[in-house]
Amino acid sequence: MDQSDLQKFLVENDFVYLPVSSEEKESLKDKLLRDRNFTEAKFESISYFKTYFTEIAQLVALKKIFLLKGIAYFPETDIIYCIVDRLRTQISIHLQWINKMFSVIAKDDHIKFLLQNISPFIPKEYQLYSIDDINLENIDEVANNHYPLCMKTIHLALRNDHHLKYDSKMQYGIFLKCTGLSYENAMQFWKNEFTQSMSLDLYQRKYSYLFKHQYGMVGGRIQYRPFTCENIQKYSPSPGQYHGCPFKHWDKENLIQKLQCDGLQTNDINYIKELIDKGRYQNACTRYFCVNYQVFRDDVIQSPNQYTYEGLCIDRHMDNVLSLICGNLDKDFS
Repeated sequence: MDQSDLQKFLVENDFVYLPVSSEEKESLKDKLLRDRNFTEAKFESISYFKTYFTEIAQLVALKKIFLLKGIAYFPETDIIYCIVDRLRTQISIHLQWINKMFSVIAKDDHIKFLLQNISPFIPKEYQLYSIDDINLENIDEVANNHYPLCMKTIHLALRNDHHLKYDSKMQYGIFLKCTGLSYENAMQFWKNEFTQSMSLDLYQRKYSYLFKHQYGMVGGRIQYRPFTCENIQKYSPSPGQYHGCPFKHWDKENLIQKLQCDGLQTNDINYIKELIDKGRYQNACTRYFCVNYQVFRDDVIQSPNQYTYEGLCIDRHMDNVLSLICGNLDKDFS
């Protein structure tokens, strides 16, 4: 949209954003540029808006605004965050209403048809990405070669400590379920680990219920969906906890050391650092994926399950290619 169309869109949709005048923009130039990578030319070419900070909660949370006496200033390039914020709020309100009215609207044949066929409309990031053959024998191999950094960290902590705190158990337990680890294998996996640091009786009384609940076997029989990266980034892990997103929650020096140990080159590490500084944690994880698998992708990974599934697919595809090449070489030599 050009400037007039954008302003018209904001007015029609009741966004209370006021354009910042050229004079005010110039007077606040140093402050507006403080946390931005805009060049002088870029800064001059874009418009700025201002509104009450309560109207743009996501931008405030991301620390992407300049705040002055309760008024938030932000460039037009960040309008998308504001629209997403509004859309998310409206969807939440309407879903609550639908939940209350479900018994009534489900009687409508058209609505009933949509509800029965809703799976084709589930966005890609909420698919389960289940792996057919993950089991107790190969789980360490899969973890070491194909887990994202967040899940690999929890898995190693569990193997070392034989115990996890609640949030880590939730994040990793649901990941395992949605990755395709069977209920029987999961129960054996958790029991084998926890009983190395406690008695079987204590494990059965205090911990086994949670893992059964994750698989919908007890309690409300909830069918958990896999945690998305956005879900995981909302955590605030305390010292001694292993859940959360390494690219967001880890100390930067520790993260850099880990990336170096994983064999990343300096230019890749610097690029990941730049993404983290901009708050683009999923992009940083996606770059980590691309470096590890030597691939290029222009979309962003949305969940640990997607990371593991697609990594395994790439690995198996390469195995098939190598088998084909070796087979053809054998034929040529023969």
